[in-house]
Amino acid sequence: MKNILKNLFSLTGYEIQKKAFLPGQRIGLDPFSDILYFLKENQMPLVLDIGANEGQTVFKIQKIIPNAIIHSFEPNQETYKILKEKINHYKSVTAWNFGIGSECSNLDFNESTLSSMSSFLPSTEETWGSVKQVSKIEVQTLDYFIARNNIKIIDLLKIDTQGFEYEVLVGAKTTLQEKRIKLIYLEVIMGGMYKNLPSLSSILSLLERNNFSVVAFYDQHHEYPKGTLHWCDILFINKEAALKL
Repeated sequence: MKNILKNLFSLTGYEIQKKAFLPGQRIGLDPFSDILYFLKENQMPLVLDIGANEGQTVFKIQKIIPNAIIHSFEPNQETYKILKEKINHYKSVTAWNFGIGSECSNLDFNESTLSSMSSFLPSTEETWGSVKQVSKIEVQTLDYFIARNNIKIIDLLKIDTQGFEYEVLVGAKTTLQEKRIKLIYLEVIMGGMYKNLPSLSSILSLLERNNFSVVAFYDQHHEYPKGTLHWCDILFINKEAALKL
């Protein structure tokens, strides 16, 4: 009977699945369930949240790992103030008001009417919202921040910087080479929402050279009517860390 029902639903474009799975039981359904699985042996993982916006990732990490130590980075001054207010009651979360990129400098930051669309990359007509202001923003490299704050291991590096992800990774050259990052969770945009977007292959190649494997793709959005992948999130794991599971 179960197989008959499955077949009937599949004909209509639906699939029957169990409502819940234990962490690690079904990889690829939920990124934070998978992150919990890979960090299950660590009660106080260190998380770097690059592109924190208003703290969406902070809330999700705190829910699954309440003792996680989180450094959140948000370059937009107005959004940073909102972030600070929302995370103020978390003692293990620190917010930083500067950007992370490929070199220490000051860059033009395009502040959008939709804060989640703000980027160091110029927007195009495809970008949601509109640029309301361009400001010079301090940018540090991840290598510089890690050295300055004496950070040894990063359990999770999350990057959501609206097309600036590759620059963040370039600025973590030494940290990546020294294999000091266990998991990387980032967004990749394949559409034309910003100018000078890095290719998916360039990001994959950089991480593959640094001993990372893809765990899964999440939250996939396709461009209609082309049907091609417009943007998605990807979770990577350091191969040496995966061998220890």
